[in-house]
Amino acid sequence: MDPNHPLVQSVALPFAVALAAAGGLKAALPGTGPSRWPGAALGLALLVSVAWLLGWSRNPATLVEKLPWLLAAALLAGLLLDGLKAPGAAAMGVAALLWGGALVWMRGPSLGLGLAAWVLGLLVLMALAAAARDASCAAPGETTAPAGALAMVVVASLGVAALAMARDSLVLFQLGVLLAAASGGLALWLWPKQRLGLGASALLPAGLAWLALAWALLVLTAAPPWVLGVLTAGFAAAALVRRLRLPGPRAVVAPLATAALAALCAGAAVLLMPAAAGPAAPAGGDDAYYQPAW
Repeated sequence: MDPNHPLVQSVALPFAVALAAAGGLKAALPGTGPSRWPGAALGLALLVSVAWLLGWSRNPATLVEKLPWLLAAALLAGLLLDGLKAPGAAAMGVAALLWGGALVWMRGPSLGLGLAAWVLGLLVLMALAAAARDASCAAPGETTAPAGALAMVVVASLGVAALAMARDSLVLFQLGVLLAAASGGLALWLWPKQRLGLGASALLPAGLAWLALAWALLVLTAAPPWVLGVLTAGFAAAALVRRLRLPGPRAVVAPLATAALAALCAGAAVLLMPAAAGPAAPAGGDDAYYQPAW
């Protein structure tokens, strides 16, 4: 198969790298409990796959060209936080600085919209961190059940892909699918049986990648902010599931329920997009150089 085929770039490569790298790190690292280090495979898969798809510009000019640099910074910061075993408050402080710096670097239509995106982004990152630390759905012998965090990322990323397709942005569509595939590859190590942990080296790259794609969708395609707000509401799914009584083994059922609730928000956003549609993707935007080999 052509290594530059969209199915390879957006699905096969990120899924395989995340799945294989997590297994390799798990086998190479000592210890018997679920370690956070193998979760870095998600950040690695995103970095490799995005660089393969977009290339790596030394002087990035467009928003999507800046994505590999953002992922590299997020992965390095996540590895440092995991290595130092930083407390949650410190990790959120680093995440807030990274997301704020990313918004300044990527630029946007207005300061007010940027501030709103920063606050909303912090809520998304906090929701992911809370879901990764969730103990209410843990299997016997485990302290956390982090699969719900990746379930939300997978569904929200597919939502971005669907909205990007509706706005005629093929590059954002591929990047959304790529993020979903990489997150799904790592999720197989967390569900139905948890075999590794989930730390900042996984959550920071995944969370910031999704936020950057949502921001790109807003800036490059004039997608209505409130439609993206409906999609973002899906990150509250894990918190809602924690309050539900579920049948069967909670560690198995809860991530499925989380994905289902997040899918309701993603579906609502997609259905609402046509009624709220503005102008199509602007000519000369980041998709201008992008010619997919379908």
